Amino acid sequence: MHVPSQGFSTLQLVLYLLWLGTYALSAYILMGMASYACVKRKGFRRPVLLVIVCLLCWPVLILLELLRSPNGVESSRRPIEYVGMGLAALNILLPVLMYLSRL
Repeated sequence: MHVPSQGFSTLQLVLYLLWLGTYALSAYILMGMASYACVKRKGFRRPVLLVIVCLLCWPVLILLELLRSPNGVESSRRPIEYVGMGLAALNILLPVLMYLSRL
C-alpha cells in the first residue's frame, strides 16, 4: 500500500516521529515525577500504584491534589506538581478544543 508523501521526505518523517516520541516520553516522565511528588507529599498509601494510575489517566493527578491528605498535614506544592497539573489540564482541554474546532 502506497501512502502519498504530501511534501514530506522520508528523513523529515523520521525526524518528526523522533521528535514526537521524545516529546511524549518527556511528558510521561514529567507526569510520573509530578504524580510521585504529590503522592509522597500527601502521604497516600501504595504510592507506586497511584503513580501508575496517574500515568494511565493523567486527570487523576488533579483529583489527588483535591483530596485531603490522610495524615492531616497540608504542605505547599512543588513546582513539578504544577507542571503535572498543567499537563493533566491540557489532556482534558485538548480533545475538547479539537472537537470544537471541527464544528
